[in-house]
Amino acid sequence: MIPVRVTEQEHAQIKANAILAGLSVSEYLRRLSTGHQVQARFEKEEKRNLQGIGTNLNQLAAYANKGFFYEKPLLEVLEQLKKILKA
Repeated sequence: MIPVRVTEQEHAQIKANAILAGLSVSEYLRRLSTGHQVQARFEKEEKRNLQGIGTNLNQLAAYANKGFFYEKPLLEVLEQLKKILKA
């Protein structure tokens, strides 16, 4: 066992990253410390949702570049992001 001190914010970030990778905090830190790359694992539905959000963000960027701004699409994207982050 190797005790390591981290701030509450760092602990929260480490825990969130471990969850995204589908690993325990211990396994996540073990893999990182031994040089392994750790990637987030997403289910097919999550990937589809993220792709949809990316499409919406691209559309919003295009509107913004043209000088248009529609609040409704932006709010919809924000709600989708909130739902995904809560999952």
